[in-house]
Amino acid sequence: MPAAATDLSLAGVGRGFRDLFAAAIAVAVFGIGFGAAAVEAGLSPAAAAAMSGFVFAGAAQYAVLDLWQYPLPWVAILMTTLAINGRHVVLGATLGDYLDAAPPVRRYAVLAVLSDANWASTRQAIAGGERDLGHLLGGGLLLWLTWVAGTLVGAFAGQAIGDPRQFGVDALMPAFFVCVLIGAAKGPRDVPPWIVAGGAAAGLSLVMPTHWAVISGALGGALFGYCLDARR
Repeated sequence: MPAAATDLSLAGVGRGFRDLFAAAIAVAVFGIGFGAAAVEAGLSPAAAAAMSGFVFAGAAQYAVLDLWQYPLPWVAILMTTLAINGRHVVLGATLGDYLDAAPPVRRYAVLAVLSDANWASTRQAIAGGERDLGHLLGGGLLLWLTWVAGTLVGAFAGQAIGDPRQFGVDALMPAFFVCVLIGAAKGPRDVPPWIVAGGAAAGLSLVMPTHWAVISGALGGALFGYCLDARR
């Protein structure tokens, strides 16, 4: 259970920036791809950047592009966004004890930039003694800035750049999460649930949308881990 955060400082923000630097490069690459795809779908560069700035949810934004037609199917867009981003309820809940000591305004301001990457990084930092809300905020701000900047670059110059994945930078995000998992491991008993979650997500991605496969795999791994603990 994470201990309550006791401060929000520039030093903490700096640590968040530092820990998310590699992930931010990957986020920028995905942002370039989104910007180019958004313009192709009919959005102006300004609209694409505004979507990235206000929504800040890459998977949901990509999914919405498939629905982008006039008149806009608002119900389908809202339901799709809710389904994909529903995991943020769980992410925020796991940080409840860490956030409880902060005033509500500060707490919700920090959560506005919550993402998978800065959540994972901050969880690892908390295990190492981090008690500064700035870590979560700093990592989130860096990812937000690079996501919006990448969107703008893709919107204006995506065709000239081509597919940025040709440079191999798309491997940075998986590598980042692997490093976080290794750092979070408390022993061999943590490994089997991860294998179950990863295997289930990979298998399910063949028959369902990726976001649902990831959520289902995570739930399967968590259930497997719970059953293992119950038998011990």
